[in-house]
Amino acid sequence: MTTLEQALAASGASDPARLRDAAAAVAPWLGAAPADEVATGLAAAGDPAAALNRLARLLEVGDAAPVPGRAAPLLRILGASAALAGALVAEGTAWPTLLETVLTVRTRTAADHRSALDRGAVDRAELQTMLRRHRHRELLRIGGRDLVGLASVEETVRELSALAEGAIDAAVASVRARLTREWGEARGAFVVLGMGKLGGEELNYSSDVDLVYVYEADGEQAGARTLAQFFSRLAEDVTRALGERTGDGVVFRVDLRLRPGGTEGPVAVALPAALSYYETFGETWERAAWLKARPVGGDRALGERLVGELVPFVHRRYLDFGTIEDLKVMKRKVDASLRAPEAASRDVKLGRGGIREVEFFVQAQQLVHGGKDARLRARGTLEVLAALSDAGYVAPALAERVAAAYRFLRDVEHKLQIVQERQTQLVPTDPEEQLALARRLGFRGADAVEAFETARARHTGAVRQGARVVIRNWKE
Repeated sequence: MTTLEQALAASGASDPARLRDAAAAVAPWLGAAPADEVATGLAAAGDPAAALNRLARLLEVGDAAPVPGRAAPLLRILGASAALAGALVAEGTAWPTLLETVLTVRTRTAADHRSALDRGAVDRAELQTMLRRHRHRELLRIGGRDLVGLASVEETVRELSALAEGAIDAAVASVRARLTREWGEARGAFVVLGMGKLGGEELNYSSDVDLVYVYEADGEQAGARTLAQFFSRLAEDVTRALGERTGDGVVFRVDLRLRPGGTEGPVAVALPAALSYYETFGETWERAAWLKARPVGGDRALGERLVGELVPFVHRRYLDFGTIEDLKVMKRKVDASLRAPEAASRDVKLGRGGIREVEFFVQAQQLVHGGKDARLRARGTLEVLAALSDAGYVAPALAERVAAAYRFLRDVEHKLQIVQERQTQLVPTDPEEQLALARRLGFRGADAVEAFETARARHTGAVRQGARVVIRNWKE
């Protein structure tokens, strides 16, 4: 048996004949690659045959000899994600350079992305194209590092959030410059607040970005227009720059429903009006929405001012009966959002013991205790969990189990979404897809799927235990 035949046999592929056929099409490349890397890459690939089929397509657009140290991670990426394989193919002969970026560039900050996207007042089409192509390349870097084990869950969500923040900030700067050129200068600051997972720096591969647009004050603008008109147009054009689907896809889908007044409120709201709204009409669920809020585009000082002035609204010093009742209603809504029994067992976000329940476990305790204990006023889920443990609100062992469950569930979510870059949280029912998912997550051998399901049951059980503790404390 040749070295290549040994690598194919040891790969764990479910269909050996399909794997041999795929290997035949790229035999010269495999023969030139380090044998141990071929074996390692195929053994770690979600679908070894798909890895070789996609390799054949990649070599068609840009024939490149295997480079030591690069063959194994390449096969692992190709065998895990059709979307990332497509991004490499789209680079043509430059794909080895992009692969090198995956393996050598550990992190890029929001400022790095902002600098890379700084083109000034470009037209709408050019801005959309630039933002989308940058996102495609960066998604390959971030997703590739995730798939080959070079980035933790925490690093991956931070990188995705930094990408979104840089793109939003660049869009604001470009659109405002173009609008100023067309409409004239508008005095006053404008900020984009990131809410939810973006605010907490916890985005996944297919997250929407929840945004709130705020400008400094109402007034008159050049050309008999109002500042409200100017900043509303700015907000609308930024939303289109990010979320409008073009031939290059979207940058991020934009959700504006968390703004003051929800879908009935203005797209962009003046700071005094925003503060007045929350003082008069703000509800407990809106307090929860602002727990993670932070400025992600435009004038950061204005954003920090707004977040600071909303602290008494979000973090009330005195807990009242109404808040507890509102939290119970929110918990019932979380439970109601859990999917039908058949799907609930497969949904890592909305299923029992899923990501949504972890978030509720954390945010409910922030709302209850954060008014008197500033240590709990962090944004990230894991950071708040650690603070709850350190401050004595949650037993350390339980906090550790819930944190481990959160990391595991977010990793599963990532490995589901990265395949086709689709918004999904459902563990598949097809046996071949189940095996590929388990392998992407690092489970190996004949019992890979069973081991994955055992781990999933353990982690969702820990989350459900945590939720029961919160409910029991309210009753007491």
